[in-house]
Amino acid sequence: MHPGWGEALRTVPVHGAESAPRADQALRLVSPAEREGDGPPHPGDKASAPCATRSAEGRTHPSRNSSEAGVAPEERRLLLWPQDWRATVSILAPQGCMKLALDLAERAAREGEVPVGAALMSPDGAIFTGRNRCESMGPLNHAELEALQSGLAALGRRGLGTCTLYVTLEPCLMCLGAMVHARIGGLVYACPEPRFGGVAALQELWRQGRYPHRFPVASGLCEEESRLLLRRFFAERRP
Repeated sequence: MHPGWGEALRTVPVHGAESAPRADQALRLVSPAEREGDGPPHPGDKASAPCATRSAEGRTHPSRNSSEAGVAPEERRLLLWPQDWRATVSILAPQGCMKLALDLAERAAREGEVPVGAALMSPDGAIFTGRNRCESMGPLNHAELEALQSGLAALGRRGLGTCTLYVTLEPCLMCLGAMVHARIGGLVYACPEPRFGGVAALQELWRQGRYPHRFPVASGLCEEESRLLLRRFFAERRP
């Protein structure tokens, strides 16, 4: 069990994996102005960019209520600044990122895609998102790959070594291979995928000394929410 991840996560043992990011770090919004030493922004300030809420499709849009920036952690709101800001989640990182991934999965379901969403978070709070687009864009357009590609474009390959990927369903072998090649820092998935999930196979490769890049893997965060979303989606299409 990685420190701070709590009882909700069931860590999948790996060999030689580095420690995962702590979930109990204090998280808050940080603007470029603050990085320049001008102090933190406030909802009422006349800033160059307003506080924003990340939408399901991964874009930011102005918050309907500026007081949302003070939402209590237990309300589980995801408050982000636009992409040129360091966007951080207003609650503990694992729960916040998985909730964002679930929002993306719900968006995919509304578009007729299998509901899977992914959110890649860097230590400074930047978040890169993805959702399934296999029906509309082809069978390789998995949520995990979309999030990874966005992260690589912004941070480069070396920049993903401290990032954690949150995904609503156990990744397939293709996506796990991409995570190894992108050299991510950790993986958290919500619920297992009995048919196409590849974590056990990846573990076996690690056990054999193959795939030298290893990272911590955990499961069980928001498992029931993800499972219910999948069941509802398939029940509507396969009565």
